[in-house]
Amino acid sequence: MFEVAFDIIRDESSSSGDDAGSESISNGLDGGIVVQDCLELCNNLIRGNALAQSLFRENGCVGKLVQLLKGLERQIGSDVGAASYPAQKAANALCALESVSLLVGAVNLPEEEDSEFSQDVEAREMILSNLEDNRDTNRGELAARGGIEALCTCALGNGKVESVAIRVAALRALRDAGVFHNANQ
Repeated sequence: MFEVAFDIIRDESSSSGDDAGSESISNGLDGGIVVQDCLELCNNLIRGNALAQSLFRENGCVGKLVQLLKGLERQIGSDVGAASYPAQKAANALCALESVSLLVGAVNLPEEEDSEFSQDVEAREMILSNLEDNRDTNRGELAARGGIEALCTCALGNGKVESVAIRVAALRALRDAGVFHNANQ
């Protein structure tokens, strides 16, 4: 499922003028609403689901996500300011940054009384433990793929990021990637 989503993102960026070749998705944020839909689908699948996050990671999708961020990093570093981003491109960037936060951020389960986790404390603790272990692995994978550097450039890149929303989302993702993870600090 995840591979198909990133194939669609690559195809969308190719059809919108990416001349870097069919294997590159670094300009994937240039795609339209279809790119946003693919990223939102991935976000909905990996949210609070350790198995889906493992599948996402094992299929090389963390690396593809970092490629998207590096494409944003290159665009930010050029003379074109983030303020001139089309609204759809900014929305795609925010979805990609949300994906990073979902993979490396705080682990939460629903607290409602009618939740399936409210009655079985032991099952809840086991699920939380699996999610926390998975989060640490995701943090290491993000760092290994160059994601920390890409996030630093997006969040702190010499004031070239004029979009406050993108800058804040990148800062939050950077915080999530580094908190309690010595290798990423």
